Amino acid sequence: MYYSANAQEKYQFVFLGNNIGETTMPLNNLINIFKAKNTSWKNSNPIIIVLPSSKSPNAEKIANFIYKSNFTSVQKFWLSEVFQGRSKPPVFFDTDEEIIQYVKNNEGAIGV
Repeated sequence: MYYSANAQEKYQFVFLGNNIGETTMPLNNLINIFKAKNTSWKNSNPIIIVLPSSKSPNAEKIANFIYKSNFTSVQKFWLSEVFQGRSKPPVFFDTDEEIIQYVKNNEGAIGV
């Protein structure tokens, strides 16, 4: 799956997924996935969230676009989700290339 979204006409983000059971998805559904609203895809694969780490130049932009907050708040959000047993933690990578490779190699993964 490939989805391109313009955020406030400043940035462009690409969402990519591997065997997630869909080829297109509305932006609000994508954002809900990254906010841990679902734990599995329609095809029953578990959702694996892949995000840029704090070392990535895109981390703050993506945190602002998806979570409407800063990267530190995103980390706190995920710590809370995992601690409460609602979600598995996202996988964080420093570069876009690492995100792309991880998504390509892991069914159910979705990255931005």
